[in-house]
Amino acid sequence: MNLPKKKYILEEKTPLVIFVHGDGKLGHDAFGYCEHIWNELAKKGIASMSWDKKGIGQSTGKWLNQSIEDRANEVIAAIDFMKADPRFDFFLSD
Repeated sequence: MNLPKKKYILEEKTPLVIFVHGDGKLGHDAFGYCEHIWNELAKKGIASMSWDKKGIGQSTGKWLNQSIEDRANEVIAAIDFMKADPRFDFFLSD
């Protein structure tokens, strides 16, 4: 997770973008490609979140064994996890 540098005030929520990787052997930062984007978002007060695919980085498992439904459920779990954190504001787009 990449957070903006600001003091958190009770009941003030921070916007959050969740990055979801496509196909391939990618870690949470997509070989460093996402870091610049995360830093620019943070400068604008927007937090960002990503995670390693299964078996990449410190994650266990094997991403090649995941179905599309498994990947979708992983994203839903990430959304639910972050929605439970009161620091963040969620806007879900269709």
